[in-house]
Order: sequence, then structure tokens, then C-alpha cells
Amino acid sequence: EQARDLAEMLTDLRPRVVELLPDAVDRSTEVWLDSGLRGSELAGDHSVAALTNVSAGRIQLRGDASGIDLDFLLAHELVHALMGGTWDPLPAVMKEGLCDALAARLVPRSAPLARALRLFAARFAFGDQALDLSLTEPGLGGRWGTRIDIASPGVLRRGPLDALALQGRGIRLHDATEDEDALYGYGLLVVERSVDRVGLEGLHTLCVAAQEQDEDVVPVDWLLWAAALDADPRSWDRALAEAFGP
Repeated sequence: EQARDLAEMLTDLRPRVVELLPDAVDRSTEVWLDSGLRGSELAGDHSVAALTNVSAGRIQLRGDASGIDLDFLLAHELVHALMGGTWDPLPAVMKEGLCDALAARLVPRSAPLARALRLFAARFAFGDQALDLSLTEPGLGGRWGTRIDIASPGVLRRGPLDALALQGRGIRLHDATEDEDALYGYGLLVVERSVDRVGLEGLHTLCVAAQEQDEDVVPVDWLLWAAALDADPRSWDRALAEAFGP
């Protein structure tokens, strides 16, 4: 039953991704509903909900509870699978951000939760956080509130400019800097702010221009201009707080 639902999602989402993404390559892509992520080096990592192997033409989705709906995950992975070569100079963190940003457009029901998870995790790069929670029960005429302090795990984290220098198709890392959660949030923040200013076509144009100048990755100063950011970490912290929204 879940596989049939997934097939319907694929029929709906694939042409919409092709239409929305500049330089989308309509590659033949299998989609596996595979809770074991078989054949992947990430098969034993249950923190990975989905992955795309472009060379094999395959998307694998666990299909079990991951906190984010299956159609959102599928939309994200379809962007990876159909992304043309002119996107190669986009930093790895921004490729993930682009996948999230387009999935949020295509599956708006799931967008608030997905964005909150990404942006909230990214803010831990700038210190611990506090949440103000309030609950209103109109029937009982009451309102209660509390403040919860949340500490980040004690891991070394990259700064945002270091993150923008990471190349590749994805940001799954295997080193001492276990900060993938923050990196996904950086990527979404920069992509959303860039798209707001220059549009998807404008962001794609930066990638094409970088290729024409034989740059392996889009220069950081171009990206900061597009996203109206600077090198000051406080600017990123404020931008994340603003992007988090209600």
C-alpha cells in the first residue's frame, strides 16, 4: 500500500520538479522503498531517511518514521536526481538547501516542519538556544508558558564561510566535525535568501558564470551578495532567527 502511494507521489512530483528546476535533466531514475537502504554505504545509519545515487540512477527512501513526510523526502531527492551539470559549482550545502527549498514549494504542507528542523539546528553553531513555549486552552480560560534552555551537543562546528567552500553533491561527512545538521540549515538559509533576491534563474546564472571562469565552486563573495549576507557570524545568526519565523 505504501509503495502504491509512493508511485502516485512520483507520478505527480517528477514533472513538477523538471518544470521548476533550471537545467533539469530528465534522467531515468528508479525509486526504491527500501527500509534497509541496501547496497549503500549508509545502510546501517538509521539517521539517514533517504539518499540518491545519481550514477546508478536510483533514489532510496526508508519509508519509516523520520519526522518528515515521504512526499517531501521524495521531492528533495528528485531535485538531486534531476539536477543538471551546470549546477555543479554550487557548494554542497547549497545543493542540499536547493533540494529543501524546492521540496518546500512542491509539498507546502510539510514545509514548516522541515524548515524549522533545518534552521533550528543551524543556529546551534552560534551557541545554545532557548525556547519560549506557551499553551492556551480557551475552554478552560487559561494560558500557561515556560522557558526551555536547549544545549547543543559538544561537537566542533564549521563556520558558515567554511561550509560554503565544501564541494560535492551532498554533505554526508565522516570526520571529526559532526555538523551535518548545521550545514543543511546554512544551505537552506542561503538558497532561500538568494532566490528571494535573484530568483532560481539568477542563482543558476551564478553557477554558469563560475563554470565559465573555471571556478570549481561559486565564489563566496558572489553567494554572500546574492543572499545579502556578510562574513560576520552575527549576521548569520540574525538571518537564521528571522528565517525561522512563527
